[in-house]
Amino acid sequence: MAAPTVPTALDNYFASGPPNLTGEGDHTTCSICQRSFESTLGYPTQTLLCGHQYHTMCYYIHQDNAIKTCPEDTCEYPIWDTFNTVLRSINQVRIDAQEEVLQETIQTSPGFTKDLKELKSTIRGVTKAHASVMKLHKSTYNQFIHRNLYTINQLQTELNTVMSNVSSTDEIKFYKKELIKYRKKERFMFRNYHVTFRDLHRTKILNVSWRLRYILERHGASFSRWRYTIRIKPLGKPLRDPIRGDQEV
Repeated sequence: MAAPTVPTALDNYFASGPPNLTGEGDHTTCSICQRSFESTLGYPTQTLLCGHQYHTMCYYIHQDNAIKTCPEDTCEYPIWDTFNTVLRSINQVRIDAQEEVLQETIQTSPGFTKDLKELKSTIRGVTKAHASVMKLHKSTYNQFIHRNLYTINQLQTELNTVMSNVSSTDEIKFYKKELIKYRKKERFMFRNYHVTFRDLHRTKILNVSWRLRYILERHGASFSRWRYTIRIKPLGKPLRDPIRGDQEV
């Protein structure tokens, strides 16, 4: 059976008659750029579901990548809801077609029932084997932790002590002090000039690295504990001494 086409799935939309458009009125001028369509012949235009017409470029720039609403302030036509309704109809047609193909296969293929039974049997086999492997993983992991628990806890305790010591260093205190000064100045700039750090960076008035920008834009913590994470993974390479540069065997 051939796959359903979009026109087939749109039958209900077109069969229900034209929608009650709210954009009935002046179709001679693009209300975004205020240029007449006659003076801009050759430039592509588009008419939205609500009936309002715009230059295609004007519409996309006004929407800032968007798709959902009409730029007219007085337009209340549910563009996105209407589109979603049609899209769900298209998806349902495809689902119905797939189910029809499956039913046809079951009815016309004499060996289907037997093959399906064998497939279910292999799934039960995989399920049983998977449960056995998961049990093995859990047992092996627990044994590993049991044998090395003292060493692991010793490392964790020492790491906690290191973190506590680092947090109280003069370098961290100075860093936090400078960050507070930046936050105050940033708020002052916004109150007086209505510009943010992001605005200044986007226009290349300020130029900072992405790591520093991540902190200045408040996306990340000023001091990340993850930098002290020790990564040990199965089948991984031995850790290198970060000071001497050699591997510990």
